[in-house]
Amino acid sequence: MIRGTIIAGLTLCVLALSSMRVARSEDLSAEDRAKADAAVKELDTDDAGKRAAAEEKLRGLGPKIVPALTGAKVANEEGLARLRTVLVDFVVEKAKIDPVDANLVMQIAKEEAVAKRYGNAAKCYRRAEKLYEKLKDDAGDRKDKVKKEEYSQLQDKADKRKDKADALAKGEEHKVGHWGPLPTIKEVKDDGEW
Repeated sequence: MIRGTIIAGLTLCVLALSSMRVARSEDLSAEDRAKADAAVKELDTDDAGKRAAAEEKLRGLGPKIVPALTGAKVANEEGLARLRTVLVDFVVEKAKIDPVDANLVMQIAKEEAVAKRYGNAAKCYRRAEKLYEKLKDDAGDRKDKVKKEEYSQLQDKADKRKDKADALAKGEEHKVGHWGPLPTIKEVKDDGEW
């Protein structure tokens, strides 16, 4: 339990540091920082109602609070999950059509999948797929065949991982079909390949 909380906390720090592109410290007023700190403390309570209210407060403050959440420590597992979900939502919402942002969203998706937070992973993979699609189209418009192929492959990878994460989030086994002369279905559980 303690090991899981430490690993989750480290992942949260990596996620928050990665998402620093979303907001800068100077975008955050002292008042908003104090509100964010208070909401994080409420995420650590045993009262589920207070944790839900704290999540809504954080969402209300918007992506500018990401720097304030970088060092946040939440021992309560549900509170930590709520905090991670808020951070993922901010990153997904603010990611731009840019290779750096697309790769960042893909990396965060992988981190979420490895930590078995499949709903967050699916959300990130879905956004990465859209970003790579737009990057692929842009490369096609510029007649850059190499980049178009690269983004096409990344889009395909994000799409497959999104489907896998969606299935696992629903508690299903992800099924991959191969329809040759003899139809077969290979059931894939969380095999760690993200």
